[in-house]
Amino acid sequence: MSKQILIVDDEPQFNVLLSEVYRQAGYRVTAVGTAVEGLAALQREPVDLIVTDYRMPGMTGLEFIQEVRAKDPGIPIIMVSGYLESSTVRELIANGVGGVFSKPMNVFSLLSKTSELLGDAPAPEKTVENGASRSGDTLYAEDTREREDRADSQKSGRPPRAPHAFWLFPGNSPQSEAFVRKAKGFTGFSRTLSLVGEAGTDFERLCDAFVAADRREAPPVYLSPADLSRAALNEAVRKRRGARTTVVVREAENLTEPQRGDLYAWMEGVDKGTAEFEARLIFLFPKPVDNLYDEGVVDEDFYVFLGANELVVPPLRAIREDIELLAQDRLGTMVPGLVLDDSAVAFLRDLPLARNEAELDERLRAAVACCSGARLSRGHFEAVDVADSAAGGGGTGTGPLEQMLKRRRAEMLSAAMILSGGDAERASQWLKIKPDAFGSGDGKDEK
Repeated sequence: MSKQILIVDDEPQFNVLLSEVYRQAGYRVTAVGTAVEGLAALQREPVDLIVTDYRMPGMTGLEFIQEVRAKDPGIPIIMVSGYLESSTVRELIANGVGGVFSKPMNVFSLLSKTSELLGDAPAPEKTVENGASRSGDTLYAEDTREREDRADSQKSGRPPRAPHAFWLFPGNSPQSEAFVRKAKGFTGFSRTLSLVGEAGTDFERLCDAFVAADRREAPPVYLSPADLSRAALNEAVRKRRGARTTVVVREAENLTEPQRGDLYAWMEGVDKGTAEFEARLIFLFPKPVDNLYDEGVVDEDFYVFLGANELVVPPLRAIREDIELLAQDRLGTMVPGLVLDDSAVAFLRDLPLARNEAELDERLRAAVACCSGARLSRGHFEAVDVADSAAGGGGTGTGPLEQMLKRRRAEMLSAAMILSGGDAERASQWLKIKPDAFGSGDGKDEK
């Protein structure tokens, strides 16, 4: 059975957040608001560890600890507080406190200290099935799609996708597997999740995958700082008509203080169980939250509100051995049946891909527009680079307008080829261009 933790803190919001952190880590939690309530809770049931505030009405944290020690000298205790004098810290340690943390604390350090005091092995990552959380279970339970993919890979000679219940990353590298393992542990998050990724990360695919893991939910609602308000949040819930709503906040580092206040107030009813709706939040960040906090971008209240659930998406440069699977997976959504040959794979692996999936998608679409056969080769990608260079883009196509026009053209050519069943002649008639535009990449319209 998982360990029982008692939290004693007179700040309701902090109580809720800390309870969620511990539950996400697989612990059972009881939370109360005063030391007197804490003593009463200890009489009702035994606990394995206590986390208490120092300054509380009626009885201080030190007085509470002394009462606890008189009844149970061996129970581990962690003290948290907004500020403590060094002399007070020494007194707490003398009274058997095993860890002292200042608010806002680093939740990962808190969990590490908790595990140490309880004598636990490193906390197992968690998976959630049918709404019930489990600790220590196998993260890679086989499902039908997984077995089918394995059998298909054996027949075709292609490497199989990394096995997981929802298709976040079709990669086999240690980095991808570690990412998927952690991602699957967060599928059932109930309150907040921070997704961290560099420019061009396909956040929408990840968010859709998290929501798809819960059959109760409709697609997520996406809000940016430019349009986030209490009214927008309430409208998002209203449209879901009773289903749990996942709101994804883009560029969360740019939220204003009033907007963060709206989020706190909006989630307060969810935290207390008094709201007439179910909701959870995904925040998208360009850097880990700890880094943003150290830089002063994220303040203390927001840091605590975000909690401990953070998932860092590996950039493509860190998983180059997975580029073939990633590119083929994305290519399959553009032109089913079209495949990359070895020269194309080598070309993509050598690219910096500084804008990650966004750049990979752009290059794939442009190459598709140059291909009239069943396989993409290095030549198709290089033809696009040559066209970029000739247009003054230096081989990188960095001009925003130029990139947009190329992208739109590539999308139109790709769509025409799909609709025509790969018949370049027929597709060219629809678009009123030369048939060789699909193979040569010259792109000159014929009116």
